[in-house]
Amino acid sequence: MAVIPIFIPHAGCPHQCVFCNQKAISGEARATFNGAKRQIEKWLSFIKPSKGNEAAFYGGSFTGLAPDLQEKLLSLTDDLLKTGTVGSVRISTRPDYIDEKRLTLLSRHGVRLVELGVQSLDNDVLKMAERGHTAEQTGNAVKLLKKKGFETGLQLMVGLPGQSFESVKITAKKAAALKPDVARIYPVLVLKGTPLAGKLKKGDYQPLNIDDAVRQSSYLYKELTKAGVKVIRVGLQPDSELCAEGNIIAGPFHPAMGELVQSFLLREKITPRIKKVKGDALVCFPADMESKVRGLKNSNVAFWRDTFRNKKVILKKGNYKKIIVKSLPENNVAVQVAGCESFAPVAGKNSRVLILGSIPGRTSLAMQQYYAHPRNRFWKVLSLLFKEVVPENYEGKITFLEERNIALWDVISQCDREGSLDNNIKNEQPNDIAGLIKKLPKLRAVFCNGGKAGAAFKKYFEGNIPAGIKVYYMHSTSPANAGMDLEALYNEWRIVKSFLKC
Repeated sequence: MAVIPIFIPHAGCPHQCVFCNQKAISGEARATFNGAKRQIEKWLSFIKPSKGNEAAFYGGSFTGLAPDLQEKLLSLTDDLLKTGTVGSVRISTRPDYIDEKRLTLLSRHGVRLVELGVQSLDNDVLKMAERGHTAEQTGNAVKLLKKKGFETGLQLMVGLPGQSFESVKITAKKAAALKPDVARIYPVLVLKGTPLAGKLKKGDYQPLNIDDAVRQSSYLYKELTKAGVKVIRVGLQPDSELCAEGNIIAGPFHPAMGELVQSFLLREKITPRIKKVKGDALVCFPADMESKVRGLKNSNVAFWRDTFRNKKVILKKGNYKKIIVKSLPENNVAVQVAGCESFAPVAGKNSRVLILGSIPGRTSLAMQQYYAHPRNRFWKVLSLLFKEVVPENYEGKITFLEERNIALWDVISQCDREGSLDNNIKNEQPNDIAGLIKKLPKLRAVFCNGGKAGAAFKKYFEGNIPAGIKVYYMHSTSPANAGMDLEALYNEWRIVKSFLKC
């Protein structure tokens, strides 16, 4: 199924809700027939005709437009329906702009689904958001839409002014009771040019942080899906207009908010099952669920490690049909923590030195930071090399590297591994080191940090590195290399600095 999106920003709506800036969200300044036609024509070259496709009017309040403009806009989708380009049409509007006359017009043009910008079903919250409608009007609109044979959708928000988590729970209960066909959930963002931006500046509004936004969105998602409602989106679409520099002033924006919610719900589902297991726990799951089970930056892994300090929680992906949580076998040496993945490279066009590890260890993966283990001497060696204190915070450490034209990456892209030891690496796949080197015109030397990094580099890339770039195989800064003290490491690694001089 493909969707042809047609944006009609703020059209048909006399209200200025505190959070709204449809121009920023849609990239369109106002609703016109020609503007809608241009949007459709742009998409036609990409879309293969199908009855499963849909034309969708987003933004604004469609049924608040002048009837003649509604007719003109719907004539465009009439043509799409007649040619079989799409099989259905959806519109978005306000709940107080639903009546029999308006629905007759929509029905005549084959509109199938009507989404209502509800935001909340708490009248006090609606008033503070200056929505201009009530929760009761939403209930009446849904009943009339169902009576006339339309599918219905509700658009709900978390983080509105004056909206507590308890208010969100009340909205979830009422929305589930209305039994719409679909729903969308949007954490509130503070956009440039909105009344909410002014409130934020005055200190009269505080947006949700990302954790609270995920928690409250997850509650809505869970209650709606439990009632048979299909949640079709969580979070605003991260397009170029919304994400333009300076557009989002504050708020819990994440390009994969839906993924965060799914991951949080899985954590809530798995955690009590781990608690019930006697001794260490083994969590087995389908391979395609790995990112959700682990959580963003391994947040679920870190949560379970902190929650269950007296037991191991081992993750194992495989050909499973569902998630299984059971006691870890006593002879667990064959159990692998699958799916270790390296990070994106830290590199720039001025990089002169590339330092390659094997693949991040367990601590680094949990924290999503290069060389995060407190006993790894990588950052201490750099501090000695430059006779400067390396910043404690990770952002400062990365800046430290970038200012000195040092690039970081790992030879191995992904592998299966129990624990953090390189000796346990299995099923490894390399990163595109050769491809990265081609993008670094000033690179003079590559340093492999440790035996495994060196062995993997030789295996995959020896003989495939441009002439003039020297390769050095160094002793590891890892705590596993306990036989070599910090002074000895410094004496070996200080050659790095010679390649950084102009």
